[in-house]
Amino acid sequence: MRRTLTVLTALNILVATCKPAIPPVQLPDGIAACEAVFRPWWNALKEEDRKSIRAVYFPDNGEVAFPDSFFRKYEGSNPPVLRDSDLKGEPQEGKDWFWGFSKLKSVDEDTFEISGGYYCGGLCARHCDYRVARRNGNWVIVGASNCVVS
Repeated sequence: MRRTLTVLTALNILVATCKPAIPPVQLPDGIAACEAVFRPWWNALKEEDRKSIRAVYFPDNGEVAFPDSFFRKYEGSNPPVLRDSDLKGEPQEGKDWFWGFSKLKSVDEDTFEISGGYYCGGLCARHCDYRVARRNGNWVIVGASNCVVS
């Protein structure tokens, strides 16, 4: 009886402390391909860079508009990832980073061509034409050309 009670108590504690797994955010393929261009920059940010950037902005309307699911994926991130429409006041040079994409073209179900990059003021920009492909379920950059960097 005592052993059964102990097992039931342990099981109850285990169940009570378990949180349901948050399902991964499924982005539309074109947006996931754009995210593949953004992710290497995002993953390479050093801690001091993350502290100095006020926010990273993505378009929420226009030619390539990012859906709510994209912004939910980055909720609570540092620096925050926001919609262009969330910008309050004037952008701060070097502190507000604006990503943008155009000419999003599906070559086939696993390949996109995209023109995109970022701008953060003055001499702070990078823009390329990218070819992005789905490999083993993940979108990756497979080519970049016509890059302009300042």
